[in-house]
Formats: sequence, C-alpha cells, structure tokens
Amino acid sequence: MSVSQDKKAGLVTLSIEFEKPKLTAKWANKLVVKINTHLREQAVKESKKSIEYLTNQLKKTNKIELQQVLFNLIESQTKTIMLANVRE
Repeated sequence: MSVSQDKKAGLVTLSIEFEKPKLTAKWANKLVVKINTHLREQAVKESKKSIEYLTNQLKKTNKIELQQVLFNLIESQTKTIMLANVRE
C-alpha cells in the first residue's frame, strides 16, 4: 500500500496491491471514505478555530476597514465549513 498527497491540488492518491482484487477494492474504498471523512473533519476544525480567532480580533477593533476585512475572512471560513459538510 502507498499513499501520496499533492498539497497544491489537495489530492491524496491511494494505491493498494494484493492478490485478491475484490478484497483489495473493498479495502481501498473503505480507506478512501475514512481519509475523506478525516480531511473534512480537519477542515471544519481548522475553520472553526480560525473563526474563533477572527471573531476575537473583531471585538478588539473599532476600525471599519479592518472590521470589513475580518468579516470577509469569517465569511470565507464559514464557506469552507459549509463545503466540507456537503461534499463527500
């Protein structure tokens, strides 16, 4: 078995070789589901942490321009969470 990741493309490649093709396919498919679930959960966790940080920074500033930038960043992180939750 080998696993590689292209961080630029966000693609993980999984390769399994075994003498029983049907069993190998079953293993590979289960691993892909687990990896996808893990990566989605990780993206949601990181985005929630970012939103928490950005919200705290928002509370510390009175500058409208900076508030707008922070709101845009929060919106972006919220989109990441939404997409992670709807994509398989």
